[in-house]
Amino acid sequence: MDIMGAFNRYINTFHPEVKLKNWLVDAEILDQSDAVNRGLHRMIPKNAKKIRCFTFFYIGGEKKVIYFMQDASQTGGASIGLMKDDALVHFVRIKA
Repeated sequence: MDIMGAFNRYINTFHPEVKLKNWLVDAEILDQSDAVNRGLHRMIPKNAKKIRCFTFFYIGGEKKVIYFMQDASQTGGASIGLMKDDALVHFVRIKA
């Protein structure tokens, strides 16, 4: 799945007000149990035990973070969503 394409489509469609920020990204593999925030837990693809998580963030301004989560095996779906001040604002599921 094209992570950057999904990120750009999500930003342009749902949050164009932040598309010109200087975004940074971090990626890691997580266990499902590592997502302790309720908003993040809602975003986890169904039946995923291990998750590839891409965290998009920028320095300065409001604390807005975009998470892209995908089953680590890359066989299931994915989700992408925006959190502001550690609260889930909006997310969408992406079919495999």
